[in-house]
Amino acid sequence: MKEVTSIKELKQGLTNNEDISIQNDLDLCSSDVEWFDTSSYDKVVDEDNIYTKVLDGNGYTIKNLNASLIGELYGGGTVKNLTLDGIQIDNKFESRTGGVCLVNKGIIDNCSIENSKIEGAEYVGGFCQENSGKIRNCSVENTTITGKNVGGICAENNMNGEIVSSTVENNWIDGDYVGGICVENSDSKIVKSTVSNVDLINETVEVGGIAYDNVKGSTIINCTVGSINTQRLGAIAFSNEKSD
Repeated sequence: MKEVTSIKELKQGLTNNEDISIQNDLDLCSSDVEWFDTSSYDKVVDEDNIYTKVLDGNGYTIKNLNASLIGELYGGGTVKNLTLDGIQIDNKFESRTGGVCLVNKGIIDNCSIENSKIEGAEYVGGFCQENSGKIRNCSVENTTITGKNVGGICAENNMNGEIVSSTVENNWIDGDYVGGICVENSDSKIVKSTVSNVDLINETVEVGGIAYDNVKGSTIINCTVGSINTQRLGAIAFSNEKSD
């Protein structure tokens, strides 16, 4: 496993698709390294920015990223034990945006996003735009997330995606369709997760406390919704298509 102590070493390890162990806090503002261009999924594919190994943050923090940490988590690709603090993503002309990655087909475990601003044009989530992998024991706190279809954790939880024991708390969200955890929960499940103290910049927007649209065949189990300041709230889902 590659031990990294700088932003430069971290980017090299991700570029080379290596197992990575972070050894201290890292700050992009203290580095002259230009981070990956993850502004669109086409660029992620063109640059082969797909990670299939294990990145262990060991409880440390990466500060001030100006783009997603990586493009796509795939297969056994895992990000764990990591805090992302002060993310500033201005991606309002591209369709997919997320703090950790655009697409998660791997595992994100015991990670948090704090004190950040994540902005996109269409599908935007705190951790990723699309989750068809596993997100466990994660949190988003004190963060502003804006787009058209906006979820606190992800925009789309689909294709057997799992979100378990995760929290969205003290955040500001702006979008046309909003879910506290995700916008669409399709053929997937959300378990033991909590949404509380969420401020909607547009208080007339339609909001699902956990998911905006819980599609038939999906499950929401043992989830809790606290304070959400909107006039049009579905306590768990705004639209529930006879799901479990």
